[in-house]
Amino acid sequence: NERRRVNERRRVNERRRNPLTRHYRQKGVQDDRNAQYTNDNATRPPNPSGKRTQKQQRQNHTGQRENKTRSGEKPVDGRPHPNNTNKEPKTQPGNTQSLDHPAMIEAALGWRQVDTVCNQPPPGMPPLACPRDASWWTHHGCPETSRAIQTQARKSESQMPTNPLGNPFDLTGKTALITGGNSGIGLGMAKAVAAAGANVAIWGTNAAKNEAARAEIAKAGHHVLALICDVGDEAAVEASFAQTIETLGRVDGCFANAGVSGRGGKPFIDMAAEEWRRVMRVNLDGAFFTLRTAAKHMVQHKIEGVLAGTASLAAIEGSPRSEHYAATKGGMISMTRSLAVELARYGIRAHSILPGWIDTNMTEKTLASDGFQNKVLPRVPMRRWGTGDDFGGIAVYLMSSASRYHTGDTFVIDGGYSLF
Repeated sequence: NERRRVNERRRVNERRRNPLTRHYRQKGVQDDRNAQYTNDNATRPPNPSGKRTQKQQRQNHTGQRENKTRSGEKPVDGRPHPNNTNKEPKTQPGNTQSLDHPAMIEAALGWRQVDTVCNQPPPGMPPLACPRDASWWTHHGCPETSRAIQTQARKSESQMPTNPLGNPFDLTGKTALITGGNSGIGLGMAKAVAAAGANVAIWGTNAAKNEAARAEIAKAGHHVLALICDVGDEAAVEASFAQTIETLGRVDGCFANAGVSGRGGKPFIDMAAEEWRRVMRVNLDGAFFTLRTAAKHMVQHKIEGVLAGTASLAAIEGSPRSEHYAATKGGMISMTRSLAVELARYGIRAHSILPGWIDTNMTEKTLASDGFQNKVLPRVPMRRWGTGDDFGGIAVYLMSSASRYHTGDTFVIDGGYSLF
């Protein structure tokens, strides 16, 4: 019984130190669970002799000492310590904070998005709604907190992207940046987001293909910018991004799609370091430079956008004699998943896209070979190779407000190849 009472007393003290518990207790809400054990003598049968035991005397002495040492303390929010027996007004002299002060409402709401270093919300980020809704706080005697929750909910709704047609896939007013957007998967993405109403910037290394792609995308009737950019060059990425912002104003979605394949098909033990670095420079370093620049822009301008990287099935399946290519695509998946966690507090989402066998300029010779036609194509349940246009839908979805709570995913688009 003594051990039980000690444990109960410890739980009471922990609840007393909880700022949320103190908040609604001083609002007049009776905590029946705590009140039951507020006085240790309440659970103890009366002493027939009328004298206090030695333990009761020690507890009484300890309580008086705590009251003496803490009666003059003033926490930063202006509230007295719960052990203080002196009745003080809610607002202390010289302290303008009261129980209705926004700082106390924030303390009651709780920060859901907290910076792990300074334990403060990120700059410009409001406190999210408390798990308890407004009606719960009203019922428990906290109308100010209830009104704060309702006000915050209205602000959040007003900040959500809307459009007059009520279509979440309407990308009017948004801008998409797609590297390697002059052919293949990148061109399919660019045409789809332009058709949905977005302005588009494509980066490539071939001027003729850039111009041809720009003319095709411009048929949708929106602004299109085509730039020469080697994504493996950090300075070139910074300059091209600055030119994109100067021309189109902002970037709401960045698709790191540019990439190269391996050459020669030599065994791993014979792979040259130059070949390894060539693939790494474009596929992984280029994605890093591009996504880092776009993420910095979104954070600084408070744009709740999306970052997406084109990976490959080689990242999740064995790819002999293409270890360098597989390593870059596996790194792409890991990088986007980490970005999804780190940038979620800013409303920025991150995904990776894993194509299967897609008929592009990079793969056309391989897919046309007799071996692939007779042995690989029959293993594709869709019974055809993929095309760049098959990736337009996922680009529109990721750019749209329909995916605003979807992040950190890996989209496998392979016609069912990896399942069969």
